[in-house]
Amino acid sequence: MWRNTRFLTTTALLLALTVAVQMVGLPQPVTGPLVNAMLFLATLTVGMGGGVAIGALTPWIALMRGIVPPLAQPVTPFILELKTL
Repeated sequence: MWRNTRFLTTTALLLALTVAVQMVGLPQPVTGPLVNAMLFLATLTVGMGGGVAIGALTPWIALMRGIVPPLAQPVTPFILELKTL
């Protein structure tokens, strides 16, 4: 049970930090590398499952936040799929 609680807590904290980075409103050339760094950090600290969970949510958050350009919005599900591979 300790492992599950630690995994969920750490993943939730890293997801919250990732969402905060996306919500700050920095330009995409700054936000993109910061989000990727958070994905890398999540994978290192909690493993592949945590990285995939956060990676699956970041494209949708970027879409809701308006970071994704209008022409790229229809391909958001494919971006999600590529991040989880």
